[in-house]
Amino acid sequence: MNNKGFSLVEILVSIAIFSVVMVTAAGALLTTIDANHKAQAIQSVMNNLNFALESMSRAIRVGDTYHCGDSGSLVSNQVPSDCAGGSDFFSFRRSNDNKTVYYYLSGSQIVRAIDAAGALAISAPEIMIENLKFYVQGASLGSQAQPRVTIVIQGYAGATEKIKTPFNLQTTLSQRMPK
Repeated sequence: MNNKGFSLVEILVSIAIFSVVMVTAAGALLTTIDANHKAQAIQSVMNNLNFALESMSRAIRVGDTYHCGDSGSLVSNQVPSDCAGGSDFFSFRRSNDNKTVYYYLSGSQIVRAIDAAGALAISAPEIMIENLKFYVQGASLGSQAQPRVTIVIQGYAGATEKIKTPFNLQTTLSQRMPK
C-alpha cells in the first residue's frame, strides 16, 4: 500500500498544534496591546502632572507670604503660616504683581485661582487626584528659616479598572527670595 498524502489523524494533529500556537500568539498580542494602553496612560499622567507640578513649583518658588490651611477661604490678605501636618489648600502672593494665587483640590482636579477669581483646573480630566497635600515650614511670621513647601499628590490614571495606574508624586521647593 503506497498511498500518497496525509492520513486523517496526521491532519487533525497538525491542526491542533497550529491552533495551540495561534491561540498562544493571539494571547501574547492582546497582552502586549493592554500593556501599551497602560504605558500610554502612565505617560499621559507623567507628562500632565510633571507640567502641573513644575508650573506650581516655579510660581511658588518666586512668591512670598505662604499660607497653608483654611481650606476653601479665598481671602487676599492672609497671614503667612506653616502647616507641618499638611493641608489641601495653599496660597501665596506673587512677587511681580502682588496678586494672591491659590492651589487646592476640587473634586479630583488640582485647581489654581488668582485673587479669588477665575479658578481653573491645571490637571487633566482623565487624571483622578485623590489626595493633594501642602506641607509648609518656615513661613510663619518671625521665622528665621527659609520657607519651604512640600507638595504631595496621589491618584490614578486610566478609565477602566484594567488599565488603572496609581501614582504618588512629591516635590519640595524653597522660596527663592526670602524676605
